[in-house]
Amino acid sequence: MDRQTTTLDIPLFPLRTVLFPGMTLPLHIFEERYKRMIGLCLEQRRSFGVVLIKSGPEVGGEAVPYDVGTVARIINAVPMADGCFNIITQGAARFQVLESRHQAGYLTARVELLEEEEVDARQLAEQQADVQQRFEQLVEELSKLTERALEPFDFPPGPTATSYFVAANLPVDAWEKQRLLEAASTDLRLTVERRILRRERDMLRHFATARPPYAPDEDEDNPARFSPN
Repeated sequence: MDRQTTTLDIPLFPLRTVLFPGMTLPLHIFEERYKRMIGLCLEQRRSFGVVLIKSGPEVGGEAVPYDVGTVARIINAVPMADGCFNIITQGAARFQVLESRHQAGYLTARVELLEEEEVDARQLAEQQADVQQRFEQLVEELSKLTERALEPFDFPPGPTATSYFVAANLPVDAWEKQRLLEAASTDLRLTVERRILRRERDMLRHFATARPPYAPDEDEDNPARFSPN
């Protein structure tokens, strides 16, 4: 039996950030084209798609985005006197862009909503527990290294929601977050996150124990000299 698919026609908002399902994203809308887009979304009670920019500018011009993004629901909007908007969005389903076109200065697209390919529930629960523990350890070590107080946080219930929460809060570049968004299954996303967390903790430990390029008590009569070579 063929899998049922859901397609939507939505406007796209290319950004230099990745939105994950369940996560919130505040936005200040000031470009004329996106003021029109958000105005229509509010008027028609529609969602839009957030996609990471692959190339091109975020402001002005025509950015080329990745093909996988997240539907963004507007959960709060404050119109400003100058026509701008301050909005808060929440990520809903992931999607794959099937075709896109420029309309009224911004991208619109036909997209297919993506489902998570799940595996054995017990295996997912074990992966979830492992990733949560590793993430907590990373946050604690990062807090000690930076001498900044820990902000309390709670993991959302369920392996899939946890995988999105961890992906959204990992201290990695946007392109790596995009890989996590594109992961076909929760199992795969948690597996990749485990590798990333291990790598980041190894880097933190190396940074914390790294020796300076010269000894601080070096003989003052024969100081180390800087060489541009």
